[in-house]
Amino acid sequence: MITRKKYKFDRTIGENILGRLKSPVIKRNYKPGQHGQSKKKRKISEFGQKIHDAKKVRIFYGGMNRKQLKRIVRESVKKEGRSNDNMVKILESRLSNFVYRAKWAITPFAARQLVCHGKISVNGKKVDIGSYRLKEGDKVEIKKEMMENPHVIASIKTNERDIPEYISVKKNEATYLGANLFNTKYPTKMNFNSLVEFFTR
Repeated sequence: MITRKKYKFDRTIGENILGRLKSPVIKRNYKPGQHGQSKKKRKISEFGQKIHDAKKVRIFYGGMNRKQLKRIVRESVKKEGRSNDNMVKILESRLSNFVYRAKWAITPFAARQLVCHGKISVNGKKVDIGSYRLKEGDKVEIKKEMMENPHVIASIKTNERDIPEYISVKKNEATYLGANLFNTKYPTKMNFNSLVEFFTR
């Protein structure tokens, strides 16, 4: 489950990163702490904004660490094509994110747990590495008994988000249809240009 610490960052930046109805920013749209409701707003620096942009992406994609994101950004810049598009393709092809997008987990953090605990297989083989990258046509399966898990059931039924076009889901099986179908939508604005500037300077 998502921790209070992650929700606290929602309040710090005043944005609902995961688009969840549980986010406290919906009811308390001000920063945490005794000075949170102060009318005098502190202006954030350009560098500080880039740190926020990076943390938003890290949280949305399951709490990846700074080194992981930096590696992905630099790889994206080296590839042919637009760096932003390359970055999203890599992030969206990660197994833990696929499990989240397929609505088998209510948050990216819960999706990573499912993968790490050996509940997910790819093309018939168990994969317990959240950063594992899927290829077009890969078949992903969640253990059948997990379909009776209350958290998985709640995630499947949630109206907070939809399954994207690049994923085809049939019960406990899903297919990665490939990056060409990406039409990625985020609950809040993601500034990938900021990440390129921040990690390649």
